[in-house]
Amino acid sequence: MYSLMVMLLFATGLRAQAVVQDDLKALINASLSYFPKLKELNEQAEAGRWKVELGQSNYLPSVSGNVSYNYIDPVAKTMLPIPGMNKEIQFQPNQNINANISVNQVLWDFGRVKNQVDKAKDELQISKTNIEWNKALLAQQVGSIYFNIIYLQQAIAVQDSLLNFLKQNERVIESKMKNGDALELDLLTVKSSTDQAMNRRVDLENLLGKQYNLLSYTTGQDAASVSAGAPLVFVWSVPAKDSLMNTAFSQNEEIRMGKWKLEQASHELSLNKSNAYPSLNFTGLAGYKNGYQPNLDDVRFNYLLGVGLVIPIYSGSKYSTQIRIARSISEQARFALENNMNTVKRDVESSYLDIKSNEERLRNVQGQVVQAERACRLAQSRYQNGTVIYVELLNAQNALLQARLSKLQYQYQLCLAQLDLARLTGIHYW
Repeated sequence: MYSLMVMLLFATGLRAQAVVQDDLKALINASLSYFPKLKELNEQAEAGRWKVELGQSNYLPSVSGNVSYNYIDPVAKTMLPIPGMNKEIQFQPNQNINANISVNQVLWDFGRVKNQVDKAKDELQISKTNIEWNKALLAQQVGSIYFNIIYLQQAIAVQDSLLNFLKQNERVIESKMKNGDALELDLLTVKSSTDQAMNRRVDLENLLGKQYNLLSYTTGQDAASVSAGAPLVFVWSVPAKDSLMNTAFSQNEEIRMGKWKLEQASHELSLNKSNAYPSLNFTGLAGYKNGYQPNLDDVRFNYLLGVGLVIPIYSGSKYSTQIRIARSISEQARFALENNMNTVKRDVESSYLDIKSNEERLRNVQGQVVQAERACRLAQSRYQNGTVIYVELLNAQNALLQARLSKLQYQYQLCLAQLDLARLTGIHYW
């Protein structure tokens, strides 16, 4: 079935796609919805969306309503001589009433608000990319656990086959001893080998239990989530190394996050430069108030329109220092991106070599398994016919065991290398 999948991949040209088992996909998706760290990162991204909206609100006018009442005493008064009498003139009422609506709008700020919004958008993109990066890391971790469980299950099955072989030989040796055709040393040897095989099986069971525990911690799923007898294979027709490198540079989440951080640092630098520029503001006000001659207590409609220009003249070295800091942060982001690209290049080449070497080892070990199986059958036949001693039969069986375990080990290492390369190149297989 999996060979057919590979053929279909070649036929359709999907050389960058990976096909995995349904239960592995289910486990990865379960971990993505269960793992608390991703929930935390999703909340950070949600806060980033609100920051963008907050920055964009600076484009809108600020409108506020104001109502005030003040009682003042004494107030300015004077006596105005009028023919036949002196009239008292009051310049301000004792009870001052003012109700108005004010509007403030930034007309031009030399890109300050735009840089704030762009910086917030960059931060949002960093948060989103960080989520995808952690998803890729979590998917790789779940995949490693999954294939480790399959490897241990199959290793236990190989160990069980050795135990069955030893128990059968133990019965054969006991029967031969009754006829005087075998030595007690052979029986002691097979019992010692059985005890050693049982201990190795216990060790494998212990490791398998720990992997089940780790699977539950990561996905919230139990051991039944891994299908018994699932193949130890990660179906992916790996492209050429140059193609992988180009894909990694464009799709690797860590590199993409580094690019967004560099973009954010650039907007931070522009923002700090714009802080030293003037800003042009519009102010409008309309409402009702008293205090107008000739009747100070009458409440009358009034309005105000104006434009103001704020020009920073001197603030010590505040602006220049902020610009130097922002420029340094931008350089840090640039060097960090270069370092990430070099690291990814190194890791892609390393994983690619691991894949090719394990594929070569698998081709070689397959022949060893076939030869060891034939050698074991011959040794079994010769021992039953009395032409070889038991130690030679045991050596043949151990050689077969080691060949089968080596094959499992190479399959497991190949899966791990493919998982790592898929993460590095940004391939989504879940």
